[in-house]
Amino acid sequence: MTYILHDNNTIRVKHRDYTLVEILCDSALAQQYHGGTCLVFRLAMGDCHRYCFIDDGHIISHRTINGRLHTVQPISAKHHKVFTENYREYTLTRTDHFGDVVAMEVGALLVGKINNHALNVFQKGEEKGYFGLGGSTIILFFQKGAIYIDEDILVQSRKGVETKVHMGETIGGAVHVQTT
Repeated sequence: MTYILHDNNTIRVKHRDYTLVEILCDSALAQQYHGGTCLVFRLAMGDCHRYCFIDDGHIISHRTINGRLHTVQPISAKHHKVFTENYREYTLTRTDHFGDVVAMEVGALLVGKINNHALNVFQKGEEKGYFGLGGSTIILFFQKGAIYIDEDILVQSRKGVETKVHMGETIGGAVHVQTT
């Protein structure tokens, strides 16, 4: 699902409002993504639970946020704010084509263990880490103007319909190359 971060830096996921400050637990970092784009990838039981870097780049910082392990299934959203209550980890990365990107893994029931590899430099498609068995979620935050999302993905997201995405499948691209 694709979300644009509104003026108050919130997104609405599965009928729940989330502020970026709540998700990241860092108001200064949240402000850097004001008006940016958020992509949410929910992994189902049958999906591969290994996740990869989206571009070449290097790691700026990494943070672990302790929390519960509610299921990330839609039924849980009625009772819990899973993206702010669940255990999660995120990595602030500097990428060659998308600028600074926050890559967050959200733990869930049966996937309390998030295993991120100890890397400083990475290449597009290189494994970032993996979850234990079960369902889980990956969230990517891009700064305003850094990316475009393909129209078919945007149409489905506006309808509230999840779109299955396979490893290596293009869903958008960089608006311009960042050099830092």
